[in-house]
Amino acid sequence: MRYWITTQWPPTTIDDEDWQPNAVFVPDGREHHARSMKPGDLVVIYQSKTGRDYFQEDPDSGAKVRIRHKLGRQGVVALAQVIGTLRENKKVVPEKYVDGSEILWRWFAPIVNRNTAGFVDRSTLNHHLGYASNYGFRGFGTAKSGLMEINKHTYEKIVKSFIENTPPHALPKDMDGIYHGGGNGGESLEHYRLKCSLFHYPVEVLGVPCGTKGYKTEVKFRTGDRIDVTLIDPIGGLIAAEVEVEMGQNQTEGLLQAIKYKYMLAVQTEREFTEIAAYLVAYKIDNKIKQLCNKYDVSWFEVDVETVDQYFQDC
Repeated sequence: MRYWITTQWPPTTIDDEDWQPNAVFVPDGREHHARSMKPGDLVVIYQSKTGRDYFQEDPDSGAKVRIRHKLGRQGVVALAQVIGTLRENKKVVPEKYVDGSEILWRWFAPIVNRNTAGFVDRSTLNHHLGYASNYGFRGFGTAKSGLMEINKHTYEKIVKSFIENTPPHALPKDMDGIYHGGGNGGESLEHYRLKCSLFHYPVEVLGVPCGTKGYKTEVKFRTGDRIDVTLIDPIGGLIAAEVEVEMGQNQTEGLLQAIKYKYMLAVQTEREFTEIAAYLVAYKIDNKIKQLCNKYDVSWFEVDVETVDQYFQDC
């Protein structure tokens, strides 16, 4: 796994309000600096204060319309993950700017955002990178490609600052209002022990990446739904974990709950769906349920009783 930082201009005035970066872009002729970028690599995305305005032809009148950029945040706005190799867009044409310059953005690597909730200001980012505090990131990157590889230690410092600046609304919480149904009445001892072991020791119990932590048990929604365990991954993404004792081949309830919680948690925290993972955890899961989990992007985990006994702690 490699770690990268890339700079991007802010969205334009014609972009959607919820616009988010979906790729790392590299100008034609500098693509060799991104050849080593592979799926699974982690990327820090810095948004500049401004971008180059360009002209676009009005489809009705044929007149040239100036497309301006919104005011950028001058800081890290997203932690992303590469999901594809570097690709060439042979159909793209040079983007011509109002200052007379042009760039052919022919090369890109697709990404998904794993955390857009936090922020790192330019001064703090410069400190982590070893730059002067007023460095403006103009002409940034290897050969001014807008892309640079960084080491794991630097990446982790940036992530730490990003997570520390997560606003309260982007973290799971019990929703105000009247709850209809729900509750954990009648919870079996086996379920309780597995739930608590998972909450306190997710890395040891599930074998997930080091740094994954329990955030809260029984997050409540106004619908009466409750997430058994909510976890936070090492880069601040959220995990909705549904805990069951045993899942037979026709017992899809736990799978459905996990899928539902993923999307409900995204809405509650105002995050992108790609920032929330769904887990199904049980002592035993039938192969048919596992296949459905794989099909619908739910990570499943079977945990043996001995592991639960070793790590159990009341929650």
